Amino acid sequence: GLEPALEHNPIFLVQLNFGRVGLAELGIPLLFWVSSRTLQRVNREALDLYNQRVSANLYFQHDPTLQQSDSSALRYIAQETVRANKSLTGIEERMKLLQHQLDDAEKQHIEPKIIANEIVLELLDVYSQILGAEPLIHTLLNKYEAFMDTENPKNCLKLAYVLQEMGKRTEAMDLYQKALQTLRELAVKNPDVYLPDVAITLNNLGVLQKNMNDYAAALANYTEALTLYRELAVKNPDVYLPDVAGLLNNLGALQKNTNDYAAALASFTEALTLYRELAAAKNPDVYLPDVAQTLNNLANLQYNTNDYAAALASYTEALTILRELAVRNPDVYLPDVATTLNNLGALQSETNDY
Repeated sequence: GLEPALEHNPIFLVQLNFGRVGLAELGIPLLFWVSSRTLQRVNREALDLYNQRVSANLYFQHDPTLQQSDSSALRYIAQETVRANKSLTGIEERMKLLQHQLDDAEKQHIEPKIIANEIVLELLDVYSQILGAEPLIHTLLNKYEAFMDTENPKNCLKLAYVLQEMGKRTEAMDLYQKALQTLRELAVKNPDVYLPDVAITLNNLGVLQKNMNDYAAALANYTEALTLYRELAVKNPDVYLPDVAGLLNNLGALQKNTNDYAAALASFTEALTLYRELAAAKNPDVYLPDVAQTLNNLANLQYNTNDYAAALASYTEALTILRELAVRNPDVYLPDVATTLNNLGALQSETNDY
């Protein structure tokens, strides 16, 4: 329970946030019981910790013994959280519109099946991106999940993603597998339309399997998805090269976890090359953060394999990029600057550069 811990130590959330890497490396699930008020504090004081919850086996649940807010209050908390987090800029209006559509549909007694598939699934997608929105998600799922058309693979994927973000991995896995089977059949008849959906489903499935430590299955799905994206990128590089690069990053992280360092190095290096090209030719504002992230991934690998000179160069370049990004958007990028400085400090200590 975070409530009593915060009573004894008011800066406990800040300390947890600084120790998030260590928590992730424990390899065991950690459950935090919280109230809505504490979730607001998490948003201010430990957002990085919360954002890594799925990959690090961290769970934030409302304590049933604590007084809870009604739906209106929870919606207000969600809206304030969006306003406070610049990385969520752009979804506030969409959230308000969908909430308004839901309220109108319920007042007009529209069929629950229509509400579930045309409004609720979209609203769940928004809520899954917002810290503290779990009670709203639970309420909508309890009321409308039975009416969702999971024979439609698009709906299946939307629901699977929400359940994955909520930590309901088994249910998400079943839905991803179901959607994948349907999409494969559709892609045989119409590959131009459905092969991209097959690829993204394989990628999402791989992410979930990696988080469940099923590395062999994750590797197979990442590899197949990468093959598909490479084929799609030959025909339409502007659309699909970013997907190739993103998948290479995912694949490299998996290969690093399984100690296949040579393969991980190749994956990260190719991803970095692609992101550099995209940043130079297309939109640096969009792709420079990906360059910095990939440099950090590569540096961590180089550090683990004792290639300290290369790690130093990668960390240093990543830090330069992130500092420039933080000048324009400090709320989003200053935490990444701090993390990179921390990693760089560890490397300098290891090499006796005191």
